[in-house]
Amino acid sequence: MPGTKNTRNLSRRQFMQLAGSFAALAPIRNAAGLIGIAAGHISMIIDPGDTVANASPSRWAVGELEGSLKDRNLAVRRCRHLSQAGAGDFCIVVAGFSSSIAAGILKQSRVLISSRPEALALAPAAIQGRKVLLACGTDTRGLVYALLELADRVRHAADTLTHRILCNTTSGQDR
Repeated sequence: MPGTKNTRNLSRRQFMQLAGSFAALAPIRNAAGLIGIAAGHISMIIDPGDTVANASPSRWAVGELEGSLKDRNLAVRRCRHLSQAGAGDFCIVVAGFSSSIAAGILKQSRVLISSRPEALALAPAAIQGRKVLLACGTDTRGLVYALLELADRVRHAADTLTHRILCNTTSGQDR
């Protein structure tokens, strides 16, 4: 893709080591535990036409992420489209790499991921005035890895969950 920056290639081991370093992020102390997330509301956007996002393993991983967020007293709502999310909600877009919303967020974020199996990306963006985090994979396994990475960040935050834990992003091209 012209005009995008290529993220560096990471092996699965390198990705996991880098991901583990995020636990050192300093927590914040507002009521919701998230910067810019009104009253701790999070909308998970899962397009029903996205076969990768709706595969059984992906749905399981969404449940894991949702459970970790609820354990932090954050209200989670599932939506089919971004327009259904609350105006102040932080949105997590769960998508396969080839979906139109993933392509748009990746382009806006200037993130380029490999088309290899198990590749993933976590990319922040602002769409329709909303703060959005894309969790995507080139296939079901890649998406599951992205979702479980986010769930681990939430579960292992030292004190309260921070926006930076969710949004300090990494792309893993080679797993």
